[in-house]
Amino acid sequence: DPGCTPRTPISMLEIHGELDPLIFYGGGTIVGASVGYPSVEDTLAYWRDADGCEDSRSVIETRELVCDTTEHETHVERHAHCRAGTTVELWRMVGVGHLPSFIVPRFPTYVMDFLFAHRR
Repeated sequence: DPGCTPRTPISMLEIHGELDPLIFYGGGTIVGASVGYPSVEDTLAYWRDADGCEDSRSVIETRELVCDTTEHETHVERHAHCRAGTTVELWRMVGVGHLPSFIVPRFPTYVMDFLFAHRR
């Protein structure tokens, strides 16, 4: 929501499957709703702007996660040069839909590592 701007920078993590049939990677409208939602790229741009991040993009690592009994790559795009030490990250899950069934034991650890590393 463009009218909802945080008073102070806050870190943001988006985990999104490229093939999500409900919340499209490229943005859209939820079935039965009249208001659309932004693309993943627009969402990241909003948070990079809100957090005062440098506009450089870089995929800093690729993690292998096992989703839905098939191995899929997860590309991590991290914007770490933001105000107040905040970070904006996207974990783009290649070939994955809306609700992957994570069976890799480290996935919750990855998420908790992000949360514990960012107080805001």
